[in-house]
Amino acid sequence: MKSRSAQKHEFPKQFSLKGRTVVLRPFGTEDRKQMITFAGTLPEEDLLFLERDITQPAEVDTWLRDTLEERLVTLVAWEGSAIVGYATIDRGPCAGHAMSLSFAWL
Repeated sequence: MKSRSAQKHEFPKQFSLKGRTVVLRPFGTEDRKQMITFAGTLPEEDLLFLERDITQPAEVDTWLRDTLEERLVTLVAWEGSAIVGYATIDRGPCAGHAMSLSFAWL
């Protein structure tokens, strides 16, 4: 049986966005430190709208675990060696029936 998150696209994907070259790829454990750094660059008022307090390492660890266990799908946008954005789809307890989306972008 195929995983419900079987990739339909090849990653990483590189594209141009408003004159910037961005690489999009799935969130992984190697992104932990840079995600915390990215969170520290977000304005405090933007952090209020995120479902998780991604400025806290323990919360990023939980997020990573949820992503690796396929409860979430998270893509991270990189510009050079820095994370510049992410998008997460939360499948919710009834996968396929209800989802939520959160994202942040510099």
